[in-house]
Amino acid sequence: MKRFSSQHTTYEVILSQEVVLEMLEMCKTAKDRETGGILIGNYSPDLHTASITQATCPPRDSTGVRFWFSRGISGVAKLLRQLWHQEHYYLGEWHFHPGASSLASSTDDATMIEIAKSPSYQCSKPILIIVGQSASSKFEMSCYVYSNNAPRIELEEVEKI
Repeated sequence: MKRFSSQHTTYEVILSQEVVLEMLEMCKTAKDRETGGILIGNYSPDLHTASITQATCPPRDSTGVRFWFSRGISGVAKLLRQLWHQEHYYLGEWHFHPGASSLASSTDDATMIEIAKSPSYQCSKPILIIVGQSASSKFEMSCYVYSNNAPRIELEEVEKI
């Protein structure tokens, strides 16, 4: 399990070990190309803790090259409709930076702010998880929460089991 938390606010994101391993496997398969998908899960009753239950593989109409990834939409709406009835919701995005840090870029920030502003996503505080990979092939993760009216909030990893 990985748990990320903010220092000065009350945001927390929890990923099961299974989800973490699935994300890392997709990154290994992508090799030197960016890849990613959506984050699915649910919230605690107070809406301060998000539990990620699934990190999807890239939809088949996605495009990933060395320093760029565009997540496609094929099958996403249908999947989210099915999961909605099980109280699992769209929580945000994840993607891979091969050979680079897990820090969010200005493009990442702009994309996530647009998602926060968009009524079609129904997600006013989307989460972004970036998996980075150093030159020594070691993986790292960063986690951010966005909103349409505040700077991104970087969450710190506080638990790793």
